[in-house]
Amino acid sequence: MALSLSLLVLLTLGCASSGPLQTPPPPPARRTFVFVHGATGGSWDWRVLDSLMTPRGHRVVRPSLTGLGERVHLASPDIGLTTHIDDVVNAILWENLHDIILVGHSYGGMVIAGVADRIPDRILPLTPETVTLITAPGPVASHCNIGIC
Repeated sequence: MALSLSLLVLLTLGCASSGPLQTPPPPPARRTFVFVHGATGGSWDWRVLDSLMTPRGHRVVRPSLTGLGERVHLASPDIGLTTHIDDVVNAILWENLHDIILVGHSYGGMVIAGVADRIPDRILPLTPETVTLITAPGPVASHCNIGIC
């Protein structure tokens, strides 16, 4: 009897609180991000962001585009947007990535648009939660494409 009375008191005190018992919010989703640099950058552009996101459980992939950045030694007149789309598509396929969020800076926005067109089944559906376009005032904004500028 004492046990059931104690239980009744605890339940009553819990119900008399400011509201119903609430479950804690679920932990943030762990995501896979593919960051694509612009025409004058390289995969190192995303190094700091990678170092902030990876410890939080996200997977970050930073492919380099042929002929740019640290792969400038491969530059030739035959390299263009199609080659760069191939670079990113192949990185995604070879790493067997699924449900990814594509992020592109400047020219990288053109690249990720082509990637999303080629392998839409690998990309997380675009929703307001998965699409962010950050623009700066003035001339920089005119160079922004899909992704983060």
